[in-house]
Amino acid sequence: MVGFLYLAAVFLSLAAGFGLRVTGYGLRVTGFGLRVTGCELRVASYGFRVACYGLRVTGCVFLVRGLE
Repeated sequence: MVGFLYLAAVFLSLAAGFGLRVTGYGLRVTGFGLRVTGCELRVASYGFRVACYGLRVTGCVFLVRGLE
């Protein structure tokens, strides 16, 4: 999970021209609808969400939860 978030952060840094915004606890790319906040990664345009303890894909009505 940490590696995935690291790769997402690298991707987001490359996508700075598309509306990257860095806040106190996370990063937000408005052009792609992607938001990293704390331990959570959300891709709003595809209904995809990765949290610390699970995976949620709302667009496909698919939900996997871990130790929540």
